[in-house]
Amino acid sequence: NVDCAFLLTTDTGIVPASLNVHVVTTMREFIAMRAGHWLAKKSSLTLEDVRNEEFIFPVRQPSPISSLTLREFARIPFQPKMRCVIHGGAIFEVLKYMDCVTCVTEDLIREAPGVAYLPFESSNKLTCLFLWKKDDIRPMVNQFADFIQSEK
Repeated sequence: NVDCAFLLTTDTGIVPASLNVHVVTTMREFIAMRAGHWLAKKSSLTLEDVRNEEFIFPVRQPSPISSLTLREFARIPFQPKMRCVIHGGAIFEVLKYMDCVTCVTEDLIREAPGVAYLPFESSNKLTCLFLWKKDDIRPMVNQFADFIQSEK
């Protein structure tokens, strides 16, 4: 029995009608790679562009955006080559020196010398929702949403 929750999803239609919903943010997907990578010259990337690229994902478990990308690949007749690295800042260090790519949401993009970020033309948008079942917490939701917006 939960009074409120945060949900990261690509399908906002899964939220039961009995819950109140506030969209906190919607994030686009990007592909990160070494700045000298041959794909870094493009303005955006499609699934076909990254067809033969090696992807790196976190060792522990795929992040929400990695999971989205894997679902996107499941709809097409090829699967990405995958290599694992330790999650965190190390993933961007690996990108600087290797010809591999990874998926990030726009909120994770950081100034990283030697790393390029290109928009991924995917149908995936990761939406962060705040859900609650009691109407009396709406002022708290609005205050929280204002705080999140001020941090951007």
